[in-house]
Amino acid sequence: MTTADLEAWRNYRQTRDPAVRDALIEKHLVLVKYAAARIAGRLPAHFRLDDLYSAGLVGFLGAVEDYDPERNVEFAAYAAPRIRGAILDDLRRLDCVPRRVRRLSREATRALATLTNRLGRQPTDEEIAAEMGIELAAYERLLNEGVTLLSLDGMSSDDDKAPIDVLEDPDAPDPVAMLEAGERRALLARFVDKLPDRERQVLALYYHEELTMHEIGTVLGVTESRVSQIHSSAILRLQAALRRERVGARTLAAAERRLRVG
Repeated sequence: MTTADLEAWRNYRQTRDPAVRDALIEKHLVLVKYAAARIAGRLPAHFRLDDLYSAGLVGFLGAVEDYDPERNVEFAAYAAPRIRGAILDDLRRLDCVPRRVRRLSREATRALATLTNRLGRQPTDEEIAAEMGIELAAYERLLNEGVTLLSLDGMSSDDDKAPIDVLEDPDAPDPVAMLEAGERRALLARFVDKLPDRERQVLALYYHEELTMHEIGTVLGVTESRVSQIHSSAILRLQAALRRERVGARTLAAAERRLRVG
């Protein structure tokens, strides 16, 4: 943060001058556009970018009011999870994932976990579809129409955290929370390493290189729809891996309790 930026934020926090506020908003408003565009790229075409932008603006304005420059956190780092959270909250409010897609996604996650345990390797799409008792084409439609959206909307409870976007609150750095977040990232990295090569490549291009689905398709020589399928498949595999890890941890904890009682 430049000295001028720091002074501007300090000035606004002390005076709440509307003119200073408007200048800060104008300078940082691009954060909302960026977040809305990123999330729009993961949603079905009928979601309007303007609606996502409007929802993100609520989180952004809240971040402007609450930001404390003395905490030594850049405003962009502070505001990004607030903006993204506001957009996702609005999507959840709209209940934009059909129940059928939610049900099939849960079934696919269970099928993936079962097959991985049984086969000792990552199952193919054909094997997953067979385990679910559906045609391969139906499984591919599931990947196209809802799983990526579920990776944003679902897995929001304590037992079901989103596998890719684990965000800490920079406004409240808790050492224990930071340690747990680091452990989750290490665990996730281990699971990512076990994904099929193409899925790892898509995740790297999407989350680290921050390419759009269309740009990834150009790099890999496949359609944008196929990139969405690959991404969704990777998310399902990570969800299944996290599910297996939780089940294993609970089984171990139960065994330890029985030993202590005995």
